[in-house]
Amino acid sequence: MKFKEIQKMAGGSLGFFDRVALGAMTVIESAASGISNISDNIINSEKKIVHKTIKEESLTCTSEGCNCLAVPLYTTINKYKCTSCDRQFADADHKIKYTIESKFNGNDKEEIYGSCVEDLVLLQKNNK
Repeated sequence: MKFKEIQKMAGGSLGFFDRVALGAMTVIESAASGISNISDNIINSEKKIVHKTIKEESLTCTSEGCNCLAVPLYTTINKYKCTSCDRQFADADHKIKYTIESKFNGNDKEEIYGSCVEDLVLLQKNNK
């Protein structure tokens, strides 16, 4: 709540302790909002790095006439999947899982990778 709203509810006057409590509440709300923003910024930063890594490790689809981006499958060492025609194929070895896991801590690495691949698939479908 805003200061003026609380002051109005209190009949126009706030005592010293009411003002102190209101100030503390404002500081806590600001801190909670800042923490949420930091978490979102970290995830967005990680996603940018993962997108870049995926693009570096990706190949061009081998399907005749497709020539779109084929991303490495996370749990394999040499398999790829096209973001356009969904063709899966084996080709050059990649180190996508090792690269992602060496850059990030936490248990959600494969989930972030999957989310980034979904972003690339949507981007590919929107560009058609």
